[in-house]
Amino acid sequence: MYAAKIYGYDTCPNAGFNKSTVNDNLGIPKNLIPTLLISIGKADEEGYSSIRLSSDETTKWL
Repeated sequence: MYAAKIYGYDTCPNAGFNKSTVNDNLGIPKNLIPTLLISIGKADEEGYSSIRLSSDETTKWL
């Protein structure tokens, strides 16, 4: 990720993905397990804000 930044690219790590689907689509042997995907590209300079609900709004404590 640091190397990508040095060359002017932005990255985003992703650990939440279907590992068997990635293996199938990329032809990776079943004995190898991917643990992280990294998106690489140019970030949108303007971007946009995202709204997240607070934990009080999404969690019910028992």
